[in-house]
Amino acid sequence: MEIRVTERDQLAPKPKKRNTPIIISSLVTLAIAALIGWWFYQEDLKQIEQRRVQEQAAVQKRMQAVARSPEPVQAKAPVMAEPAKQLHIERAVQPVDQPGTGKKQTVFNDQNYVPKGAVNSIPPPTMTSRAKPQTRKAPTRYREWAPWYWDSVQSGRGGRKTRTSGRFSYDVIGSRIDTSSVCSNEKAGSLRYRDCRKGAKRFFQENCSRNQMFCLAGEMAP
Repeated sequence: MEIRVTERDQLAPKPKKRNTPIIISSLVTLAIAALIGWWFYQEDLKQIEQRRVQEQAAVQKRMQAVARSPEPVQAKAPVMAEPAKQLHIERAVQPVDQPGTGKKQTVFNDQNYVPKGAVNSIPPPTMTSRAKPQTRKAPTRYREWAPWYWDSVQSGRGGRKTRTSGRFSYDVIGSRIDTSSVCSNEKAGSLRYRDCRKGAKRFFQENCSRNQMFCLAGEMAP
């Protein structure tokens, strides 16, 4: 049997391909786009919420700062000193009673006008006594005595030392020793006076630890 294929049969449409993969890929793309859009939306919401919280915190800080800040002190208007009271001189006509009559004078002229004295409304200034300057007291001066000795070599004795000793006087002024008064009980210019001052200087140096004024006097010239 022979099968004939007509021209119409040759032009018949081929079976159509299904679009299922395209639809699936489109749905997946839309889902991904929706997820991305939803994520961006959530991020925007978070940023908006953060800005709102930051603005509220800033407002609260400003309100707390205003509450803690002291109220501005209003400058007081300068008080003007009251002007000094002026001297008021009042002259009033003093009625003079006529002798022999008990009536009050009501008529005044050049013959019977008697002016009143000036009335001073300002009280007299008070006298203040000045404090007397304090006089500075002179430092106290007193005399002390101490022992002294000195070994000196005198000519004519073969170089042997001779010890001279005694008691010397010195004046204390305040808290220091007047070195010019040391050995004033000896004759000035004599050999004994010279040895006395040398022995006194030794005494001051040896007793420096007892009193500070001995240390200062120990530097005197013999």
